[in-house]
Amino acid sequence: MKKIFIFMFLMVLFLPLFSEISLNHIQPIHTGNSSRPTLELEIREGFLEIDKVKIFFRQTGETAYSEKEMEAGSESNPQYTSVMTEFTGYLSNAEYYFEVQSTSGSLITYPSIQPEINPLRFAFNTPHDKNDGFVLLSPDAVYSDVAENFLVAVSIFALSEELDYNSIKVFFDGEDVTTKSKIFTNTITYQVSNAKPGDHTYSIQAKLLVGNSVGSEQWTTNVKLNNYELPLNITGRALLSMRYMNTSHDSLDSDSDKWQVHERKQAREGQ
Repeated sequence: MKKIFIFMFLMVLFLPLFSEISLNHIQPIHTGNSSRPTLELEIREGFLEIDKVKIFFRQTGETAYSEKEMEAGSESNPQYTSVMTEFTGYLSNAEYYFEVQSTSGSLITYPSIQPEINPLRFAFNTPHDKNDGFVLLSPDAVYSDVAENFLVAVSIFALSEELDYNSIKVFFDGEDVTTKSKIFTNTITYQVSNAKPGDHTYSIQAKLLVGNSVGSEQWTTNVKLNNYELPLNITGRALLSMRYMNTSHDSLDSDSDKWQVHERKQAREGQ
């Protein structure tokens, strides 16, 4: 009888250690930053062993988390939910994680490993105006007389903290010229050399750290032919012809003068 009592006491004492709380969370699809997404934490096992669940959240780029308690479901609907009105108006994406407190006082987090450093992320599918993140600095759109050599410079200051710099692609006339470009923290430049007269297009494509694809508008610059820089077969040949004609005319005039002097000399000797 004593052994049975001891065994039952040990079972009660160590039962929480053998209890398992199993969690699952499906991240919601991306949506606009004016919406109020509902985040759900599914309790696959151990719903009755949970005292409360909190969600910790912050805007990407912030250091401190805010927190609030989630609403419990039921045994037939074992989940905790929270309508995230706090996400409304976020200028960047949201980061969050869950903290589950069991009835025994133990804490479980989801994700389980360093959730403060590796939180879940909610990416807002905000429509990007192509002019918002990428701003053309050079060439000046107002200045129409662009020579064959010009610098393309684009500011990425507005996206500098969100861009995946390894994903940046620079295109000129449909050709990928990324390896020939210079990518700085706030600026992207590409030097155009010996561009033919006519329209030339260029643009930038990239991805944000959260995976969204972004791109600039396609800019167009017209390179004009300078009238005073005519090809050699027009200007050069005409100039050479004029010089040849002038030289030939001078030579004829000189030979004519010499012949007249010779004739006068012979006439005097005959006298």
